[in-house]
Amino acid sequence: MRPLYFAIIILIIIVIVVTMLFSFFRGGQEQLKKEQEPAKLPLSSEEIKKQEPPTLPITAIEEIKEKNIEELPALSLIQIANEPISGFKPLKDGLSRYIDKATGHIFEASLVNGGKELISNTTLPKIFEVKWSEDGKKALFKYLEGEEAKIVSAEFSGTSTKGFILPQNIFSFGYAAGSDNIFYLIPTGDNRENGTVIRATYKNQSQREIYSSPFADFIVSFPKSDILSLATRPSGIAPGFLYQFNPLTGSFKKILGDIFGLEAKWDAKGEKFAFSGYDPDSQKPTLKFYNLKKEEVSALTFSGLAQKCAFSRIDADMVYCAVPKNPPLALYPDEWHQGLVKLEDEFFKINLKTGETKMIYNERLFDVWDIEVAPNEDFLYFKDRDNEFLWAIKLR
Repeated sequence: MRPLYFAIIILIIIVIVVTMLFSFFRGGQEQLKKEQEPAKLPLSSEEIKKQEPPTLPITAIEEIKEKNIEELPALSLIQIANEPISGFKPLKDGLSRYIDKATGHIFEASLVNGGKELISNTTLPKIFEVKWSEDGKKALFKYLEGEEAKIVSAEFSGTSTKGFILPQNIFSFGYAAGSDNIFYLIPTGDNRENGTVIRATYKNQSQREIYSSPFADFIVSFPKSDILSLATRPSGIAPGFLYQFNPLTGSFKKILGDIFGLEAKWDAKGEKFAFSGYDPDSQKPTLKFYNLKKEEVSALTFSGLAQKCAFSRIDADMVYCAVPKNPPLALYPDEWHQGLVKLEDEFFKINLKTGETKMIYNERLFDVWDIEVAPNEDFLYFKDRDNEFLWAIKLR
């Protein structure tokens, strides 16, 4: 009996040791897996499943003529343009303006009655960059004429367009906040290595230098009368910087720095901005939000690009983002801009004050190129990168 007794004891000890080793290695593998997982929205899969909106049909804008827009349930998807567009501008009361890419003609679409009106029949094809005035009655176009890129300041009058030619060596341009004045960054100096920001009327009159830099190639925006934002060109292989210059006082300071792949998109009041960077370890883009007054970064961090976010015009703490679902490993934003990476976005509404995130649409996945909220926040407009069509989600 003694040998059998000792054999049983040894067997029990072996089982205990094997069990402990299995638990140890399994726990380590699970921990490693957690550490390697990319940053995600602060929602579990069960929470996302509960939030998924009901299945709704896609509505073409022409169908709205036959039905009242109020009959469409909230979060309905509406196709506004079924041809490629160069740019769009949301307006009040369900109106929006967009530029037909093939012709440069400008249309005004109504999501209230389903109508479309020709605003300008001036032919200007190959427009590839557009900046709009706040009321949508003027715009800055960058287009190709032959192999040369040109920029024009346009005013829409009747069904035609009045154009005012701008310098052709402009690096960055846009509208100054709260006015029809334009600004643009041009190279200066003996070797054209310096940069000067000019402010002028939309007719390019009364030109005034408001900032000069030893570097020429910044992405410039003017979100507020006392904020001139200067960002370095984004690349995942180089650290990016974002600076703030006050044209009223002449003060200059760095807001963010040493962030690879840095891109930023401001809100309409110049108080907050979304910014994205590149994490070389996970090979994914990271998306965060910055409060300029508090000088603090939000605790919300997940994979995404700042270009795919739009701030509410009503609630300063609300932002809408098209968040890529399982973004592929790549160099961001370089390979996405180059068309080497395709993303599939789900739409989220994010409260920066409470941290609450809510999925509002994921029935059809888009690769969102540009996104804006209507002034009265009844529609969320966006351009699909794949076919360059214009879409809207009814928010209420």
